[in-house]
Amino acid sequence: MTSAKIEKRRVNVNLIEQTPGNHALGQWVLASPMLLFLAWLWIDVFNYYSPLPRLLDYALGLIVFVAVIVLPFGLLAHRIVTSLPKLFHHAGWDAQPLAPIAPEEQYLVKYVYQDTVRAATTWERRWLRA
Repeated sequence: MTSAKIEKRRVNVNLIEQTPGNHALGQWVLASPMLLFLAWLWIDVFNYYSPLPRLLDYALGLIVFVAVIVLPFGLLAHRIVTSLPKLFHHAGWDAQPLAPIAPEEQYLVKYVYQDTVRAATTWERRWLRA
């Protein structure tokens, strides 16, 4: 056995916001049980207090649920996670090294981020972030 201490080399990187594959279908599938339960609860409360017909309540309740709960909280969660890359281990970011890294040392490198580059904000990107 050797008592040699493995020393991690520090490499500066730029963080570039990544786009989830398949239009974030995996994230939506993972979140769907919680979202369906919250939507059911929201529509039930909405239907109880509303004097409108039942089908109209369902339609308006879903629209209000998406506009008031899903989008704002999803965007807030995305902003918190991507604003603290060190805490969340660079979740949502691709690390672009500013120095060359050999394939055999890629797991022995400590990344130190210098700059973050966010993707352009479009409506499709907002849905992906939520």
